[in-house]
Amino acid sequence: MTSAYTIGKVAQLTGLSPGRLRIWESRYNVVIPDRTPTGRRCYSDEHVIRLKLLAQLIEYGHNISTIAGRTEADLRDALEKARSDDPGRREVLVVDRMIENILSLNLRDCDAQLATAFVNLDPWRLADDVVLPVLDAIDVEARQKNRRLSRRHLLICLTSAPMEQTSGIA
Repeated sequence: MTSAYTIGKVAQLTGLSPGRLRIWESRYNVVIPDRTPTGRRCYSDEHVIRLKLLAQLIEYGHNISTIAGRTEADLRDALEKARSDDPGRREVLVVDRMIENILSLNLRDCDAQLATAFVNLDPWRLADDVVLPVLDAIDVEARQKNRRLSRRHLLICLTSAPMEQTSGIA
């Protein structure tokens, strides 16, 4: 387990109430957190990621009883499908993937997503709808986990040269 989160912190990170988290654990075994010697729940980063995926799918109308047993890969696929079915959310999908790739330092995939976005979006829309939201999310992540902003600088480096070539706005 890489990090240990309390139920209150997990509720804050996922938008799920502590009561809902307890119910999902007992009824559906969506996650099984470790326990401290005093019996308090300790959630891992993986638990938080899974709970966020489940919460997002619930927002798209999925029922917890039908998605609780799915693997993380299946949940990601279902979320991608739900988002792609909603035309207004396509940029959100790109932003989510880029955030995930930057935070995990998967620069090859991030660069590929940026290249696709450069082709499909005009430079101003790319900046407003993709790059700035990713920068904001990286800033929030850095503050929450007391990280340096090196990932932010990586994204700026990845986007600066292509944006200067296309429009001179960087």
